[in-house]
Amino acid sequence: MLEGQYSLTKGDGSKKYSYTCETAKSEAFRIIQDDRDFTYGTNYPDEESAPRGPKFYLYPTDTEILGSTSEVYLECAATGLTQPTYQWTVTREDGQTRPIVGPRYIVTNGRVTISNPQVALDGGSYQCSAKNEFGVVLTPPVVLSFAERCMCFHCLTVDLGEFSNVDTAPIRPLEYQGTVIQCPKISSTSSLSISYNWIKDQTTPINSRLTPYLFISGDGQLYFSEVTRGDNGMYYCMATLTYPTDRDNYAGSFQSPSRISTGIPLQVQGAPSGILNVQIPDSFIQVFPRQPVVGVDVRLECFAYGSGPLVYQWFLPTLRDPETRVRFTDSDRVLTIVGVTLQDAGVYTCVCSSRRSGTRDQKTFHLAIEAKPVFTVPLRDQHADRESELVWRCQAFGIPRPTYTWYWNGQLLSGDSDLIITGNTLTIPRLGEGQAGMYQCMASNSHGVVTSTAQLRVLCIQ
Repeated sequence: MLEGQYSLTKGDGSKKYSYTCETAKSEAFRIIQDDRDFTYGTNYPDEESAPRGPKFYLYPTDTEILGSTSEVYLECAATGLTQPTYQWTVTREDGQTRPIVGPRYIVTNGRVTISNPQVALDGGSYQCSAKNEFGVVLTPPVVLSFAERCMCFHCLTVDLGEFSNVDTAPIRPLEYQGTVIQCPKISSTSSLSISYNWIKDQTTPINSRLTPYLFISGDGQLYFSEVTRGDNGMYYCMATLTYPTDRDNYAGSFQSPSRISTGIPLQVQGAPSGILNVQIPDSFIQVFPRQPVVGVDVRLECFAYGSGPLVYQWFLPTLRDPETRVRFTDSDRVLTIVGVTLQDAGVYTCVCSSRRSGTRDQKTFHLAIEAKPVFTVPLRDQHADRESELVWRCQAFGIPRPTYTWYWNGQLLSGDSDLIITGNTLTIPRLGEGQAGMYQCMASNSHGVVTSTAQLRVLCIQ
């Protein structure tokens, strides 16, 4: 063996040996953990009685005001010794950040209550800070929004917009062929999702369970596996805002508004009787929501044109607890995964067949799942010696990959002569007492922001 190198040798297991672990100096923080806590260098008998900086345990959430309400509140809470004090700021459309003051705002132990909230005065991005003698920490900003539209000094509550009043050209498919009627586009001022239904001739609701050759997709389109002259008529698309299932993120009284489009004529053209082969359109398999995120319910849709009755089958990757998390509905055309996980990603195949035509078709879809960041290596409190080097690292997992920002006592940090920031790593080559305080690593992607907080004590023990 050459000097300075390591080798492996076979042993019989009867002898005990010393082991050497070699790592880069920048990675030493993973294996070197000094037995220091908040009592180190003090006379406090235990950690519970030792003073320390603030850390949040309750974070505010985005809140949408759906209708009239006398008040709305946002709340944060932090530990700390001494007990932290709180301040709220708001950033409005002009980009200016201001502290929340005024008779309509009451801050009590981290909760800010806004009386008679108004879109013009109170909409914006809110942030809570907690402070004691050891430093300041921030929550990620949250948005207070209003699902109303204001025109000519008059504000409407949750608004679904309107369908166009322009007549739609007739749909003229050949008899015994498949077709689709597109629901006209409609917008909403709310983050609530829109559900769709269809009515024929203003009297007959479309029920795909009773008429399985019809299918209403999650995007509002009405599909016919095959049409006959009995399907002739005027079709009306009805859009409705769904009632929120999680009231924690909403405030105010609310009634689900609906809109009905102008009639769309379906005029089936005569054609010789025939049998239509099974064909799944290229637009399927469809997935809702379009970009699934861990924790949401995911709906996969499959639909085929063809002479029925049509039989649908799904082939899935190996899923956890399929008996409780997987549902098949709407003649097996809809597959719902409850509380989707990263392990549910994979290839999903839908096969449709018809005994009448003796044909089949199939489509595959690769389901990709994204995730809000979550810390796998959070920051740890540091009790470091003056003039020593500190390498501090946080690590978060998320899809898309998170980006990182660092804060010291509520101030955004950027690399300078005193410290080096490289993504999720903060290096202070030579610690000084003025660098003590509260540090935060924020990891963010398109699905959210998470924060890891730790305190730095710079020790000078004689």
